[in-house]
Amino acid sequence: MARNISNILLRHYSGKVNNMVIQSNGIVRSLPDISGRIWSSQQKTHLTRIEEAKNYARGVLSDPEKKAEYEQTLPKWKKKMDHPNIGVYQLAIRDYYHPPNIRRINYKQPVSGTKGSIEVDADDEFCITAVAVEILSTKGSVIESGSALWSDLHDIFTYPVQKAHLLKPGCAIKVTVTDRPGNITSQILNLK
Repeated sequence: MARNISNILLRHYSGKVNNMVIQSNGIVRSLPDISGRIWSSQQKTHLTRIEEAKNYARGVLSDPEKKAEYEQTLPKWKKKMDHPNIGVYQLAIRDYYHPPNIRRINYKQPVSGTKGSIEVDADDEFCITAVAVEILSTKGSVIESGSALWSDLHDIFTYPVQKAHLLKPGCAIKVTVTDRPGNITSQILNLK
């Protein structure tokens, strides 16, 4: 197996060229034959997810609005990842693979004339597009639902509870957070 680290042409290049593969460590080898490989169900699922991510990234490149949104964050990511060659396509794939995160759900009970509220502390590497809140009764039926709104003052999403008088121990608050690629993260807070 040939290896040439000092080759100026191959030093910063890796990938497939015709029927050869150039590895990041300078090794050049032939393309492996995987035509007879039998994939497990987990491998098939993983390969399907890779194709979905690539399709999402291609869709971002073809949509000027979405492309512009990712281009705005590009300088930050180039600096953060110390990777000057990263582009919109790679950022879109990264966004597809990283769902939003719910750090905390807090229910603030109504106090002397004020309405109760649900606070959702959630984040995403790129952008959260929606935070949906459902309040469930002890039997699982929906008491009320709606969207939580971003509060710059407290740096969290807030949902004003309209029917606080119906909430009691055993009820649950279900929060669903969605990001730009459509990844969904849900979490349930059981009231005590």
